[in-house]
Amino acid sequence: MMKEFKLDQKEIKDELQKLGAEQELIKEKLIRYLYNKKIRYLKNENMVLRQENVEIKKEVREMRIDIERREKEQRQNNIVMTGLPIDTDNTNALKEAMENFIKEHLEIDVKV
Repeated sequence: MMKEFKLDQKEIKDELQKLGAEQELIKEKLIRYLYNKKIRYLKNENMVLRQENVEIKKEVREMRIDIERREKEQRQNNIVMTGLPIDTDNTNALKEAMENFIKEHLEIDVKV
């Protein structure tokens, strides 16, 4: 009887060791699975962010082109005049002085 009991204990101990080893193996597989799943998720997220980055860069490029075009148009419609002594920051006074200067020197009535 004692011999059978020791034999049963050894079998139980061996079975527990097998189960522990299997459990460790399953645990490692689960960790790998979760790790791979997380990697797939991060790769997908990275791909989405890269696409958004490309779209944003395209928008910025288009905005720069638009800004440059508008600045060019503004410069085309501007006249730079020199030789007019004005010592004021008042825009109304500047406009009046420009109108008088153009009228006096170019003999043209303009609205500034």
